[in-house]
Amino acid sequence: YFIRKSSFAKDNYLYEIDDYSRYNFSLRGFDSLEGIKFAGITLLVTIGISYLVQIVFKHFNIPIEEQEIVKLLKQLSLVNFIMLAVSGLLVAPIVEELVFRWFLFSKLLKHRLNVILAAVISSIIFSAGHLTLAGFLPIFALAMINCYIIEKKGYWYAVFNHFFFNFLSFFSLFIQRFGSKLIK
Repeated sequence: YFIRKSSFAKDNYLYEIDDYSRYNFSLRGFDSLEGIKFAGITLLVTIGISYLVQIVFKHFNIPIEEQEIVKLLKQLSLVNFIMLAVSGLLVAPIVEELVFRWFLFSKLLKHRLNVILAAVISSIIFSAGHLTLAGFLPIFALAMINCYIIEKKGYWYAVFNHFFFNFLSFFSLFIQRFGSKLIK
């Protein structure tokens, strides 16, 4: 809403009036098939990177530790798991794409650095914030792809891609945690 209604920012590059259309903040033009295509590509890339990371970690005898949030999710009751999943599936992609891709990458860094360096720096910060050594490179890949997506397709495509990535993670954890109880 702020981005669409911003009228004071005519000379301020941080809040350009055309950002609403430039980054496609309207959901009206969202093409779900295009979103699924990007999500599929991201899935293949992150699975491949995860596999390579596991091979390297095993080769050098580096223990693969789970993120703290994963450890927490594996201990929660079904109700608490679902409540946290809703936050991780809806709030996190919307807020993180706004902060890391639109604001940090598009508005702050890209205007000062070249687009690739801006994408790398914002993706490193995003990945480091997830506090996982084994997951750093797959999360970095997601972030880099989302930098590309927000530039080429817009904000909601990046949010959808992030949502899909998180959905697969939560679904996998859900099956691990509650799958055997649901089958009985």
